Amino acid sequence: MNGIRYSVWFPHYAGTRNDRKVQALRKRFGNGGYAVLIMLLECIAESDDLTLAFDNVEKEVIAGDLGIDIEELDAFVEMCTRFGMITLTDGKLTCAAISERLKPLRDKHNRKVEAGKRGAASRWNKNARTDSTAPDSGVESSSGAANGSGTETNTAPDPSFPYAIVVNVWNDICGGTLETVDPDSIPDGLKTDICRRFTEHKRTDPDRVKEGAEVVSKTVMESKFLTGKGKSRWRTNLAWVMNAEHFERLLAGMYNNGYKFPCEDVIRVWNGFCDTPRPDGRNFSCRKVSTENIPKDLRRDIKARFTERNILYPSQIINVIRWQCQKIFASSIITKQQTTLAWLMSSRQVWDDIKAGKYDNTNTDGTNSPEH
Repeated sequence: MNGIRYSVWFPHYAGTRNDRKVQALRKRFGNGGYAVLIMLLECIAESDDLTLAFDNVEKEVIAGDLGIDIEELDAFVEMCTRFGMITLTDGKLTCAAISERLKPLRDKHNRKVEAGKRGAASRWNKNARTDSTAPDSGVESSSGAANGSGTETNTAPDPSFPYAIVVNVWNDICGGTLETVDPDSIPDGLKTDICRRFTEHKRTDPDRVKEGAEVVSKTVMESKFLTGKGKSRWRTNLAWVMNAEHFERLLAGMYNNGYKFPCEDVIRVWNGFCDTPRPDGRNFSCRKVSTENIPKDLRRDIKARFTERNILYPSQIINVIRWQCQKIFASSIITKQQTTLAWLMSSRQVWDDIKAGKYDNTNTDGTNSPEH
């Protein structure tokens, strides 16, 4: 790790150029000596341990970096050490002033790192993550995961699963844009999620795991929303992707650029049933819907009803709406009044009631009639 990632600055006092020792450097080496001093201090501050190797090899590197000869560098360092501005011990340069000024910053950084590690460990151990930080992608959040429960049972990760393959593929494809994962220290919670997602899709042998990881990683990188190119600039990570709900939506294309839930297909199926004659020859008393200008509320409710049950793929959506329509149009309880698609999509309870047979023809009393 390069310390410059968090030690990007150190206090520099106005009037440093007028310090008596600095004035002596400027008199001997010119104003360029002042620039060399600042650059040398920057080199020390950038190092992980605030020390700068100063052996024969490193001298050439430092001299080239500062744009001076090795002889001039030696003379400059000798004068600085004599003035007590820097210290040369065991072939390493240090600066007491830099260490003193940067210590509070580094201590604060280290506290944040440790706090982040503790927080991450806590989240992995809970292993029941629904994303609370990702902004709205236009895809409704659902309370159910792939198994419909909304949570996943915490189990120990399978030691035989090739987790490193998934992580290495992710790092190779997504690294540089998204957060990477250390393949040597994958959290147990993430391991469990990775194993579940790939096992659910029958990918457990190394070749199929690698192939699947490439598909997932490339799909993520093609999404503006997931890679920080959306309005919110939010970026995903591997843990978020391996959440059951997010994983299925990703594979279903719901995070693809320009994705639109196939509301028009749902409406076409509905309208097709509206045009179907009843067995007794009468028309169904159901209102058709135009696909040209779908009301915003209806579009929202259609997406909500399917996504909350993790019904995401077009073929699944079509099969489910057909089944719903068959149940509705077979029910004299529902169709004796004018039934609308808006009513069908209005709430989860309506779907639950239809599935439970509440509107089947065996329930013939008026108390079961839905409100339209």
